[in-house]
Amino acid sequence: MDHTTSRLRHAPVQAVDRALHLLDLLAAAGGTSTISGLATSAGLSLPTTHRLLHSLVERGYVRQDTDRRYALAPRLIRLGEAATQRIGIHSRPHLQHVARTTGATASLALLAGDTVTQTHEVLPDRPVRTSAGAGHEIDPHCAAAGKVLLAQLPTQRVQQILERGPLPKRTPFTRTGPAALLKHLVAVRKTGYAVDDQESEIGIRGLAVPIPGTPSPTALAIYGPSTGIPLPNARDGEPDLISVLRQAAAHISRSATTPST
Repeated sequence: MDHTTSRLRHAPVQAVDRALHLLDLLAAAGGTSTISGLATSAGLSLPTTHRLLHSLVERGYVRQDTDRRYALAPRLIRLGEAATQRIGIHSRPHLQHVARTTGATASLALLAGDTVTQTHEVLPDRPVRTSAGAGHEIDPHCAAAGKVLLAQLPTQRVQQILERGPLPKRTPFTRTGPAALLKHLVAVRKTGYAVDDQESEIGIRGLAVPIPGTPSPTALAIYGPSTGIPLPNARDGEPDLISVLRQAAAHISRSATTPST
């Protein structure tokens, strides 16, 4: 194969990679950006960026607003819903294992735009009193899953979410100051897990870890009575629940991203 043929075969792959990178940049920018901003961030020329955006607009993945800004389009929602459904199908046995192992409610949560939604939930063998449920929107600033999801975003994007309006103070333990929350999220990024110690509801504690490799930021969490869920690195002899969650998150990631045979 000569060099010309090789370049021609690799050109479409490069175009796809660049187009997907533009979608990632739009998402990181909060869903909307100017063409010049995207070109600068992607390290591409304006003509190349315009051609790629034109193709994405034609396919319905990007729209051009009246102020000449580009934004993510609704067609991406269908892809996200399909991916989320696949994750949910493959995650259930792992959620059941986590619920049985920990004695707590196990759940998945997804970040879509500014909203964190608990998409799937498996109850333990024993009843747990809690106000959450599948399809329930949760507060990203105080729920363990919400904090894990925020920690995956660029700081500027987190600031936009936290500064939309007054953050509800669910309990006396809820952090509501954006500066304090941003500092707290630094620790979440460093440790790779988040704790909700009665910040969402008195008497309820939650732990959460990210699920790697998902199309949209997704978290695996457990929650239940604070007396039944020890804090990480607590006294000797208690189960390492974070390890249980991380192992299950890795299994969910592999099963959801492995092609069906």
